[in-house]
Parts: sequence; C-alpha cells; structure tokens
Amino acid sequence: MNQVSDFVEPSMMQKLEEWLLSRRDGSGGFLRSDQALDSFGRAPENITNAYIVWSLTSSGNANLNLTKEIEKLIKDADKLVALGMKDSYYMALLSAVLYNVNRTQEAQKYADIITDSQLDIGEVADTWTSITTSSGLNLHLETTAMAVLAWLNDQNRYGPNIERAIEYIVAKVKLGGYGSTQATILSLKAITKYMNNFVSINGNGNFVLRVNG
Repeated sequence: MNQVSDFVEPSMMQKLEEWLLSRRDGSGGFLRSDQALDSFGRAPENITNAYIVWSLTSSGNANLNLTKEIEKLIKDADKLVALGMKDSYYMALLSAVLYNVNRTQEAQKYADIITDSQLDIGEVADTWTSITTSSGLNLHLETTAMAVLAWLNDQNRYGPNIERAIEYIVAKVKLGGYGSTQATILSLKAITKYMNNFVSINGNGNFVLRVNG
C-alpha cells in the first residue's frame, strides 16, 4: 500500500513489520492463532511461512534479517523435490523471496522447477493449495500469477513462460475480476508488473465511457 499512497506512514510499516517479526517461533517459522479469519489461517504451515516471508521481503526494507526463515523454506522445498512432489505455488513464493533478497542463482532453481508445470495454455499446474486454501480456477490463477511475479525477475530466461502465463490470466477475466479476492489481486499484480516491464506493448486505442446507457 505504501508504494501507491502517501497515507501509509513509515511508522505504520515499521509497526507491521515488528509485529510479524515478533511472531517468529525461533525455528524458522511463525506462530499462528488457533482462530482463523475466513480462509486465512488454515493454509499449511509451509505456505503460511512462505507467504509471510514473501510479504516482508517485498517491503523494500533491506535491514530485515530473515535468514533462518528463508533457510527453512528452502529445506522444506528440497524435501518436496527429493520426494518427487511438486507444489508450484510454494515454489513460486520461495523463488520470489530469493529474488527479493538477491539470491538469484537459488531463485532460478525453483523458478525453473515451475516451468516444468506450465501447460500449453499458459496455466501453471501441479499446485495443492494457497494462502487462502483456494481450489479450482482461483487456485490456478493464484499459482500462475505468483509464477509470473517470480519469472519477471529474469525476463530473458523466462520470456516465453511469462507470455503464455499472461495470456492465460488475461483470458480468464470476467466482469473485471478473477473470482476470489486473492485471485483478482495476484492476477492484477502480475499484469501491472508485466505492463511496467514491457512498456512497448502499449498500443493505440480509444476508451469509451458510457453513463446511463
């Protein structure tokens, strides 16, 4: 929010970060309340941890020490890989985290894994659940959008994957949205970041505003 509006004061960001950091359990994870709000709070532990670390590392605060938390995410990811189990949503979150902290080679490892799960239609498959325990189309959109957000850190390497994923996301819009709130937010986040990185795709056209028909 602070990236798009002046009403988010630095002190608010600091308090939010301090509270999230205060919930660390000392083992690389985060403490959670037994009381879940809607579908938030019911996601698996590794998904919740990854989403929190992604949020914190996306804030732009380079002074956050999240080494233990990131190492736990990597350890959990490598366990899945060793077992031959795929979870594209988790791998995308982890890859995005590693890109955020400039651990590029490690980030590529997990971003590459996601490419193997991308279908010809652009959707990124092989995913279990998300931070909001989504399913169906909502889960597919959240996963594909997260993959785009990770891949956009290396456009030369993942250009074709990004293009197919964006085409898939754009094709799924209905009445200005993408189903669930989380699917809509992540889809729009992926699209706007894509548009910022590929300004050459802006073409000529007319906008028409109709009022009362």
